[in-house]
Amino acid sequence: MQFVSELGSTNTFLADLARKESLPDGYTVYTYRQMHGRGQRGNRWESEPDANVLFSVLWHLQQLPVGEQFVISQIASLCVRNVAARYVEGVTIKWPNDIYCGDSKLAGMLIETVLEGPLVRQAIVGIGLNVNQTVFPGHLPNPVSLAQMTGRQYDKYAVLEEMTTELARLRTLAFARPDDLRHMYFEHLYRAGGFYPYRADGVLFDAEIADILTDGVLVLRLRDGQVRRFFFKEVEFVL
Repeated sequence: MQFVSELGSTNTFLADLARKESLPDGYTVYTYRQMHGRGQRGNRWESEPDANVLFSVLWHLQQLPVGEQFVISQIASLCVRNVAARYVEGVTIKWPNDIYCGDSKLAGMLIETVLEGPLVRQAIVGIGLNVNQTVFPGHLPNPVSLAQMTGRQYDKYAVLEEMTTELARLRTLAFARPDDLRHMYFEHLYRAGGFYPYRADGVLFDAEIADILTDGVLVLRLRDGQVRRFFFKEVEFVL
C-alpha cells in the first residue's frame, strides 16, 4: 500500500504508475489530499484535505467477460456499504454504486477498466468515503459523513484498512459464489421495496426496483405493471 501525501486523483496516479511499472494485483494508493478527484459521469469528487478516506486499488483480472464487469461495481459498493454500516445505520447502495445513508450521499466511486477483446484484463477501483468532514460546499446536493451522523471523529487509516480487507474478502466471494454476492447487493439497495419517483427522457414516473441484471441494467416495474430497463445514465432517482 502506497501513501501519497497530495495528488490530483488516486485513479489517475495509479493508472499512470501501472503504465510505467509492473504492479502486483491489489496494489493500493491512498491519500488524504486529493486536488482533482473524479467521480462518475465526469463529475468531480470534492473532499476536504485530511478529512476523508480516498484510495484506489488495482486488480488484474483473468477471465472476466466484458458483459459481466458490473460485478466489480457490486464488490466495491458492498465493501463500502458493509464497512460504513459498522459505524452508522441505514446505509444502502444507490444503483449503480453510490453509498447512501438515508437520502444523503456518504461515498462514491469511480471504476475504470482496461479491455482486451471480450475480456476485462485490469480494473482500477477508486473509492471516496466521507469520514471526518463536517462542512461541505453548498453546491453539493446531499453529502453526509460518518462524523456528521455520529458526532465523532475517526481514525482514517483504520477505516481504510477495514475497507481494503473487506474488498479482498468480497472479491473472493464474488468469483466463488456469484449468486450470494448478487443477492447481498440487491438486499442492500437504496429504495429496495416500494414505489418511488424516477425520471427518464424528461418524464416523471413512479416505479419499484424489480431486478438488477448481470450486466448492471436496472429493471423497474411501473404501477401499471409495465417493466422498463435502464442502463447507466438513462434514469434519474428523484429525491
